[in-house]
Amino acid sequence: QVAHERGIPVIRADARCLPLADQSHGLVVAYDILEHLTDDGLAAAEIFRILRPGGVALIAVPCDMKLWSAHDVAVDHVRRYDRDELVRLLQSAGLEIEDIRSWCPEYAALALSPAEHSEVEAEIKYAGYVARQAYEVERLRRTLARTPGRSPWTTRAACGSARAG
Repeated sequence: QVAHERGIPVIRADARCLPLADQSHGLVVAYDILEHLTDDGLAAAEIFRILRPGGVALIAVPCDMKLWSAHDVAVDHVRRYDRDELVRLLQSAGLEIEDIRSWCPEYAALALSPAEHSEVEAEIKYAGYVARQAYEVERLRRTLARTPGRSPWTTRAACGSARAG
């Protein structure tokens, strides 16, 4: 609703069958999408299909099944990814991995030892995790914006990026 009020086009669609033309977008952002889909390969293929040659996909997913918790169940996650699994998924869809990173080890430590933390502490740490993600993306955007000849959204993200061939 906010995007619509600001004149930003918005569509609501199934990530496995996007109503967008082939090679029609230079940037696709898929934050916290793939882990909700039983067939994440179809969604990855759709990302590749709608990207222009040289286009960039910024993708964020939760990492490491060892961190699986009640939170994952509550938000309908199907899986968490390890690095190799995510690389295979994106490459099998045709994407070339440009950068892939993990972050927020503090949250990982929290998830591995939930008995040591109260629910309130967990919520506070999770809020910090979300804030850290936003900070990392903004820091990256500012760094790339200072790079001559480079748009702030053409390469790398704190979470990872892939490029259509």
